[in-house]
Amino acid sequence: MLSGDLEPTDYQEIKVDADVLLTQHKQTLDNMPDLDLQLSHILQKSKSAILSLDGIYKKTSTENKRSLIAMLFKGKLIYMGTKVISTEQGVVLNRCFDQV
Repeated sequence: MLSGDLEPTDYQEIKVDADVLLTQHKQTLDNMPDLDLQLSHILQKSKSAILSLDGIYKKTSTENKRSLIAMLFKGKLIYMGTKVISTEQGVVLNRCFDQV
């Protein structure tokens, strides 16, 4: 095999090694937990947290309120009478709209 030519025994050895690795990887995949269920649970928790942001905001400290606003709105907030507009969305809102 050092000469660059593949002898039949070399080919057989490579094939056996590849089959063993393939079998090991298939077993590893079969033993992995169901990621769809885990992801679904995480998304459900995220959804309930986002839907309860108003309650979280009302109950938290001023410092945490500022952090929450910074995560929601990356840009400047502009107060216009009873409305507030933002120049840019923050991380949380970007992720929310990415999934729609």
